[in-house]
Amino acid sequence: MAGIPARSLRGWLYAVRLRGRPGWHWEPSALGQDAYRAALAGAGLEVEEVAVVQDFTIDPRRDGTAGTLDFIYDRWGEWLYDTEAKCWRAADEPITRPPGTPVPVDSVGIAFSLPEFGWLPITLTAGNQEVSFEASDVYDPFPDLIVWLESLAAGADARLSIDTEGDVFVDFHVFSADAPLVRLLVRIYERGADGGITPKVDVLVDRMSLVRTLYSTCITFWESEELCAAWDNWNTGKEVGDLWVPYPLRSERLDRLISGVT
Repeated sequence: MAGIPARSLRGWLYAVRLRGRPGWHWEPSALGQDAYRAALAGAGLEVEEVAVVQDFTIDPRRDGTAGTLDFIYDRWGEWLYDTEAKCWRAADEPITRPPGTPVPVDSVGIAFSLPEFGWLPITLTAGNQEVSFEASDVYDPFPDLIVWLESLAAGADARLSIDTEGDVFVDFHVFSADAPLVRLLVRIYERGADGGITPKVDVLVDRMSLVRTLYSTCITFWESEELCAAWDNWNTGKEVGDLWVPYPLRSERLDRLISGVT
């Protein structure tokens, strides 16, 4: 790679996609983007894409951790380090299937509780496995949840990252298995000295059953009178136009799937 400074200074943290290599590779540089691209080309690297991850004071020291930079371990926002492939993945990209033995289950359930002070409890259950967390209205996960379910319904391997604030993320990963099954892996990532990635759910389940159950339960909750009455406790201090009730969340694609209409 190119442009690594010799000391801490103002610069950019770049994500670079190189031809013939998986994912993205990160590097801090004091060079602006055009100059950085030119330096990569001068080094004989075939660059497909360059993205700016962060513009800030960078420290080029490396300490051998998964993400290679001393201030990052294996995630930065919705960027996630793919330990198996040794590269970074953007928010819309699945990671490489990790090792592990998922447990077959008949179904996966999800339950939503009414919000309080901008926090909304969510519990996912799969057989004997369960994960609970509180979503934050600061990083409202519901629109992304619907997009994720649409991707699953279309047959994609996809992941959903839910930022719960406080350097805690809940990651939902889906990997194709023997059709019609998929592997659902839910991990909680906690940044910090005692943090790391903790698997909470690792199961095999029917793909369309997973989509139907999560979507139907979510929409039933979202359109309930109870949530409407408690909306101020979720959408705290934020007004979308004159809308003081839950915004529309339905997906036409998923509604057709649920109803059996093609």
